[in-house]
Amino acid sequence: MNGFIRLNPNQAEDRSQLERLNITFIGNTNNFVYVKESTDKPAQNQIKIECLQTSLNNEIYIGHIKKFTSNIKINGSRNCIRFYDTGHIINSNIHVGGNENILEIGSDCSISQARILIDGFRNEITLGSNCMLSYGITIQNSDSHAIIDLKTKERINREKDIHVGSRVWIGANCTVLKGVQVGAGSIIGVGSVVTKDVPATSLVAGIPARLIRRNVSWTRSSNPSSAEINNLCEMVEQESSFLQPPY
Repeated sequence: MNGFIRLNPNQAEDRSQLERLNITFIGNTNNFVYVKESTDKPAQNQIKIECLQTSLNNEIYIGHIKKFTSNIKINGSRNCIRFYDTGHIINSNIHVGGNENILEIGSDCSISQARILIDGFRNEITLGSNCMLSYGITIQNSDSHAIIDLKTKERINREKDIHVGSRVWIGANCTVLKGVQVGAGSIIGVGSVVTKDVPATSLVAGIPARLIRRNVSWTRSSNPSSAEINNLCEMVEQESSFLQPPY
């Protein structure tokens, strides 16, 4: 990715740079952290990265983030984690297991007290730009334990990708499970468990989540002005890709 510099925790100078950026690195140092070249010391940031001893050649990209106070734990190799220039990632826990997986958090997202878990081999979890995640949210692409068909002796619950489009609002205490694609501009109601795809610009809620209403979206303002509402409607109308699932 352009505009990043690579820091190797094995190197004393690079480790000092990580400490200056309030990034604590623990465990196997045969992994790499990439930061923006012009990154100043973020006073509000406190990032803890832990790579277990068997974890090798993982790459963690950290863009310009206003406030990042979260933990990243990796148990696997050749995984890629990307945090684009974004708003806030606060008191969250990110767990990466397995090998060659990709986790991406888009720009201008706000995330608080979330648990994001990705496991398996060559799987993906992606969040588009300008998403708003309330507290107590879990996003996971696996069931954490294997389920075996006793006749065939085969595992029947493999990991699956999760893709969340841009400008998605996920309410408090929601769970987004494996194989789900959430369309752009959509809303997931408080306490929902999402097991199936969510159409773009729609509202879903419940356990399991079901479609409540189509052709709706949201603003960060609790009392938007007429201009803000008009801008939202124009954006949805003009950006044809905004209306196509999953993005």
